[in-house]
Amino acid sequence: MSALSTVLSSLRTRLDETSANEWTDAQLIGYIAEAEQWLADKMGRLTGSGRFRYRDTIALTGSSETYALSSLTKRFAEVIEIQMLWQGEYLDLPYMHDGDDGRLRSLSLYVPGQVVPHYSLFDDNLKFLPVSTEGRTLYLLYRYLPAVKTASGDTLDTPQDYDNLLVVRAAHFANSDAGQANTAFEDEYASLIAELEEREQGRAYGARQEVVKPSSARSLFF
Repeated sequence: MSALSTVLSSLRTRLDETSANEWTDAQLIGYIAEAEQWLADKMGRLTGSGRFRYRDTIALTGSSETYALSSLTKRFAEVIEIQMLWQGEYLDLPYMHDGDDGRLRSLSLYVPGQVVPHYSLFDDNLKFLPVSTEGRTLYLLYRYLPAVKTASGDTLDTPQDYDNLLVVRAAHFANSDAGQANTAFEDEYASLIAELEEREQGRAYGARQEVVKPSSARSLFF
């Protein structure tokens, strides 16, 4: 992982502004932070990449039905799986669909003690029903986003191999806000995205090519 200051220096070289004239360091750090969030989200969604995943243990206290996403170790982006250790086995928690709330809530009136719940997202919380009178330990595997970077001394969470893509993306943000067009951007951007997809989706499958690759055009707002 690179220091943000390293990418900041490369970005200034790219913009042909090694000293702050048009853009302050704070502005460029903001663009790099935006680019990192985009890249982390992109990489985390690629089938087979395995990037930006984290497993947390959730201690759900007795009679509780919600757990705040802000309490997780990382910034939550997406549930991959939730499990509970039940009678010596790890069981996948089923998803609670709309309309199931009333039925599952009423079950808590008749099932005392520890019970395997269904889960859903409710605003900024994970919601679990039926409610148990006992505490439960759950295991959440989720996709996350990096903490937002604000200082040149911060360390980026995206792999160093893709610093060039961060620079291209951040430079586009900077030039766009300054009203400057870069006609070569789309071609360079599409080429780097294709390289990213090819390398990252091969991490789990190697040369077997058992992944359906994206076939849509690679636009800036992909």
